[in-house]
Amino acid sequence: MPFHFYSNTKNSAAVLVLALSAFILIILGLMLAWSNLKSGDNQDIDDINAYTPAVPVETSAQSPELNLTNLKGEPVSLLDYRGKTILVNNWAFWCPPCRAELPELQAYYKKHKNQDFVIIGIESGSELEDVDYHVKKYKLSYPIWLDPIEQAVLAFQNNALPNSYVIDPDGKIVLMWSGPANRQILEKYITPFLEK
Repeated sequence: MPFHFYSNTKNSAAVLVLALSAFILIILGLMLAWSNLKSGDNQDIDDINAYTPAVPVETSAQSPELNLTNLKGEPVSLLDYRGKTILVNNWAFWCPPCRAELPELQAYYKKHKNQDFVIIGIESGSELEDVDYHVKKYKLSYPIWLDPIEQAVLAFQNNALPNSYVIDPDGKIVLMWSGPANRQILEKYITPFLEK
């Protein structure tokens, strides 16, 4: 009888060790997955070719007035850019299609910034540290604004990220789309407005 009791105790301890080991492995796996999601370093879904490109649609709505802050904490406004063609891009660092679109936007901006054109990237809901990390990672040179309480998605009435709007020099929204756009789409739809 004492041997039988010892055997059950030994088996119970082994089961407990196995269960504890499995639990620890699950927790480590979840922590790794969360870390990859938070850092935005999942390269498999950061490729623009993994997504169907968004197709802009024409509109004639008036641009909302939007007042936020830039990465230096300085106040900024869409009105500051009146007279230029503006591409407003609402994005978030945790959003894979948003990240996939960033190099496309940067390349397009670099090519067209001397045509009275600016891209304003509005990061939706995140803290400065996370946004700054991704701005540096993707070498973004166009203005990035912080939108911690998501005023832009409310103002444009669209919370599906990414979403983008082309605003003409008079403050009228002429194009809009939801989803990531590649350089070919940007050239096809935006460049004609810059060449008028």
